[in-house]
Amino acid sequence: MGPPPSPAREYHFGPFRLHAIERRLLRDGAPVEIGSRALDILITLVERAGEVIGKKTLVARVWPDVIVEESSLRVHVAALRKALTDGVDGARYITNVPGRGYSFVAPVSTPHSNVPSESTPHAPASPASTSERAPARVASSLPARLTRMVGRDSAIAALTQQVRGTRFVTIVGPGGLGKTTVAVCVAHLLSPEFTAAVFVDLAAVTDAAGVPNAIAATLGLTVRKEDPTPEILAFLRETNLLLLLDNCEHVIQAIGALAERIFVEAPRVHILATSRELLNVEGEHVYALEPLGTPETTDDMTAARALEYPAVQLFLERAGATAGPITLSDEEAPIVAEICRRLDGIALAVELAAGRVSVFGIRGTAELLEKQLALAWRGRRTALPRHQTLSATLDWSYSLLCDQEQQVLRRLSVFMGEFSLAGALAIVGEEDEDSSATIEIIASLVAKSLVSMRITEGQPRYRLLEMVRAYTLLKLTESGEAQLIAARHARYFALRCRESENASAPGALDSRDLGNIRSALEWSFSEQGDPAIARDLSVAATRVILRWSLLAEARVWSSRALERLIDADRDSIHESQLLRTLSVSTMFSLGNDERVRLQIVRGLELARKFGDQRGQFEFLTGMHAFSARTGNFPGARDAAASAAEVANHAEMASAQWMLGMALHLAGDQVAALASCDAAMSHPTAPPGTRKRYFGYDQRTPGLAVRARLLWLTGQTDKALQVAAQAIDEGAKLKHPVSYCLTLLYATSVYLWRECWVEAEQAIERLADTSHHYLLEPYFAGGKMLKGELLHGLGDHEAAVPLLRDAAQRLNRERQVAQAPYCSAILADALRATGEPGAALDVVDQAIAQREAVGRSYDLPEMHRIKAQILLDSGQREAAAECVRRGLELARSEGTPSWENKLLQVMAGLESA
Repeated sequence: MGPPPSPAREYHFGPFRLHAIERRLLRDGAPVEIGSRALDILITLVERAGEVIGKKTLVARVWPDVIVEESSLRVHVAALRKALTDGVDGARYITNVPGRGYSFVAPVSTPHSNVPSESTPHAPASPASTSERAPARVASSLPARLTRMVGRDSAIAALTQQVRGTRFVTIVGPGGLGKTTVAVCVAHLLSPEFTAAVFVDLAAVTDAAGVPNAIAATLGLTVRKEDPTPEILAFLRETNLLLLLDNCEHVIQAIGALAERIFVEAPRVHILATSRELLNVEGEHVYALEPLGTPETTDDMTAARALEYPAVQLFLERAGATAGPITLSDEEAPIVAEICRRLDGIALAVELAAGRVSVFGIRGTAELLEKQLALAWRGRRTALPRHQTLSATLDWSYSLLCDQEQQVLRRLSVFMGEFSLAGALAIVGEEDEDSSATIEIIASLVAKSLVSMRITEGQPRYRLLEMVRAYTLLKLTESGEAQLIAARHARYFALRCRESENASAPGALDSRDLGNIRSALEWSFSEQGDPAIARDLSVAATRVILRWSLLAEARVWSSRALERLIDADRDSIHESQLLRTLSVSTMFSLGNDERVRLQIVRGLELARKFGDQRGQFEFLTGMHAFSARTGNFPGARDAAASAAEVANHAEMASAQWMLGMALHLAGDQVAALASCDAAMSHPTAPPGTRKRYFGYDQRTPGLAVRARLLWLTGQTDKALQVAAQAIDEGAKLKHPVSYCLTLLYATSVYLWRECWVEAEQAIERLADTSHHYLLEPYFAGGKMLKGELLHGLGDHEAAVPLLRDAAQRLNRERQVAQAPYCSAILADALRATGEPGAALDVVDQAIAQREAVGRSYDLPEMHRIKAQILLDSGQREAAAECVRRGLELARSEGTPSWENKLLQVMAGLESA
């Protein structure tokens, strides 16, 4: 986007006159009532008519130095549209471009301005200025324009200005995008400014020699020579003409050479061309027509949101034409959005899919699309043959390629979604070939709009549009190379996954590569797949998938790989590595099933057998986590100590964090704090480069445990600071499992300190993260914390059902680290609601559950709660005994904060 044009004093559009300096808007000479903010928006848009102005730019212009919500902008734009009667009787002034901003799309003139404006139509030069002869005469020959176009207002406005200003524009883009439709509309809008607007359809021209003959025939010239080019040029020099050259790609050299001569030798002729690749000649300016806007994701899609996207609007309009008016429901909105997204917003593809709705319905159409039947779906009978089906459209493009280009395009269809140039060269080329030749072919396919390219973080990323990929996959199968290329693809991604073990390594895989990893895994485990490739790929890929917190998927693939291990790979290091992924993903997504413990034990046995030091550390980390979660605090302490014995220097901090957590849970707070402080003394790697063992980061949950230790030992203000630090670092990790663990432990500090606002915010983050990533074991933990918060705020009635449900679920999932504490808080809430008998039963069970494995950090608090229940029931002696036992534990464990709470109950006993 270039710099804004110099502002004019007055702008004309439709029946309106906008006086920018005087800040007045007139309609047919009468003042229009409009607010100051809306007027600022209008002036900004009109000054840069045809451009898409970003929402941030508009907000900065209209509300300088003030922070406002985007909703304020929408309100004022709506008021502006109402004042302009936008949409009434077909009038269009302002369009919203989803995800980008707003554009003023009506023609604008500046009749009283001495400053040239990009919005001012260029009046054609008078014939006398170039020749004293009478101008040549030719009749306009434009096809009829569509009565209504969807989602192309900004493109048409920009193209209209560009053709006026540059004289030569080529609209480029893949087949079926609607290039001709847009070009015809632009030509109709511009035709009053020219003697004639002439449409030259080059689709039927079969060779270079036919190009000038087709133009001459359209101009009505009598051809007297074999090459009519001189007569065409002589004719065009004498007229101001708009020449629309449609479908140039198959005769691109011939039409490019002639168009260049017309541009140079006929200065009053304006050229608008359409092609699947640019002509690449002098004078040409390119307009890359984008697909219709589609949702990037269908998560939480509603009908209102879906209808903001032009592709969805077009789908519903075309579907309604054959199936009757359709009112999109919230239930069907994600389905329609996904159809349009899969079709990449290609207008022809969307229209063809919409045509199926009258027969199969919306859901049936989506199911058919999954089976790739869309290539053969037929459109309007009146459409050109190459536009009647997607297959015909793609046949046209494919047939224009040379053999080498066809081969590369076929092979690229193996990629699912985006791919890198390095990946393309590794898979589509041959080892003994010069890679530069393949690079040139890929560049040619990009230029021909068959491969799309975008720059992401300074690096090019490529992809095939969905329908191009479906078409070329069929061609790949027909070629007999499908299995060869699929094997190359799987080997390549097995190698890339191994190289990406360190997430911070240059060029490491990221979530954009997930589609290709899935595709490679599917092929590897198919009947056509290779067991050796499947083994190597599954070991490496599941670790990458696990790192991206896709636990359910990691669990499925690692389980499937273990089942498919051949005899030679059983009792091997490969089995050990797969067991690690399976046990991690199962524990954090489903809970603490006994099978998880057996998997950890088996993996540790294999790691020791093969001298795999890192494997040993990983499985001991897993045993620590499993033991802690299931309430076996001594077992967690022993596993952490064993991990420290095999840890290398880089792993020692993690071992000390684990030991600190185990000692804290087991009730040895002084030793736990010392271990956490020792972990703090080690250098800390940045969040994005930090290694995680057994599927989670040990530092951030360790910091949260350290915050709990500080509170328990009476350092309450410092505890709050460390809790906030832990949550902040956990968020920066962008690792959901580690973040949930951190929130689970840190929130307790806010609750114990009665910082209710901070506690509520942390609980909401825990709930959002666990639900978004389907981390079921944290659902109950979040519910427990929410119940404890409500109880602390005095809403005991609301707290009881939450705490009861959470306690049941925590026990069912063997989350014994939390279940007894949750039961104790439930007992206190039951006491507060007047149910002392039930409260006493619940707290007794919680205490027994803890004492069965020895001491724990929360036993003093459980005794305090029991004492309060007994005191409220008039059982003073029993209450005093509970306080005595609680004080004994609190003092021996070094927890003055629990001690102070127990002393408050003691004071109540003495005053009763």
